[in-house]
Amino acid sequence: MSDDPRIAAARAAIESTVRTLAEADARTELRAEIVEPRRVLGVRRSPQLHPRGRVWRLGVLLLDDSGALFATGASVRAADPKHLALQSSVAYQRREVKVMARAAGVPDGETIDLDALPLDLAELTPAEPNLGPLVLADDGVRVRWAPGAATVPLDAYLRERAELLAHPLPGSVD
Repeated sequence: MSDDPRIAAARAAIESTVRTLAEADARTELRAEIVEPRRVLGVRRSPQLHPRGRVWRLGVLLLDDSGALFATGASVRAADPKHLALQSSVAYQRREVKVMARAAGVPDGETIDLDALPLDLAELTPAEPNLGPLVLADDGVRVRWAPGAATVPLDAYLRERAELLAHPLPGSVD
């Protein structure tokens, strides 16, 4: 574990955010992985959706109740995958995920986060100051919320995103 005060401050901000979101009973999403099952007698089996836990979506970050951070990947809303007039390969891939979600028992309307990259703050060092959207700067851990965008302090970013999730604006949620 790092004794860098910037990392310690980031961990404290994450713990505070977890408390805030848990107390507010904020909306969570399903973090899942697509797993390719082993072949059985040489026969390839269909990929399966494996749930990996619940997370809060905080912009470019996902946060679970243990304080683990993830960089967002793809997301899809579970729904009945009956529409077959697909326009693109991306639409086809999303439909396939919806089929897997249905097989895994994920209820319609559930948001599923795929390809979430785990972010370990201990990996942020002066020699390697970038980790996904996280950046170790002189003044602390910062978040790059979009490619090419300026970074913002992690604590302020988490506070703002947690406030929006804990107290959504009227009409902003389903």
